[in-house]
Amino acid sequence: MFDAENESMDFGLVSEPEEAAPSSSAAGVRAGSASPRSGRQYLPLRGRESFADVFGTGVWRRQGGVTVVCGPGRDEVPAVGIVASRKKVGGAVQRNRARRRIRAALDCLRLQKGSYIVIASRQVLDAPFEVLVRWLEVTVKEESTRE
Repeated sequence: MFDAENESMDFGLVSEPEEAAPSSSAAGVRAGSASPRSGRQYLPLRGRESFADVFGTGVWRRQGGVTVVCGPGRDEVPAVGIVASRKKVGGAVQRNRARRRIRAALDCLRLQKGSYIVIASRQVLDAPFEVLVRWLEVTVKEESTRE
């Protein structure tokens, strides 16, 4: 369009820059969360050395279908690793379901500072969710009282 006052053509192609919306990673962060991507109260335990440290120095406790190995933590935030092996749990679908159920159950608990490895068995797949939470609660609470 021709603007008579400014004697220029306006093709409508240039627009004012809009204010940028927050990125998805920043938008999903909950206040006080340990992991900004997932919003969980714990960090993932990663790396062969980290697992080896916890397996080597940690205290083992079994309750129902889960075994929890609790070791010393390096940070103020707990770190959790989940092991669901094909031999103990089953195929990929069953292993993923076991990991999801354990993560959801851990979200119901208040973990103390430290590193935890949760080893799943096939019982995790069929147990009622409240029972799974109780298994983890008993093993984690007992581990934190031993230290």
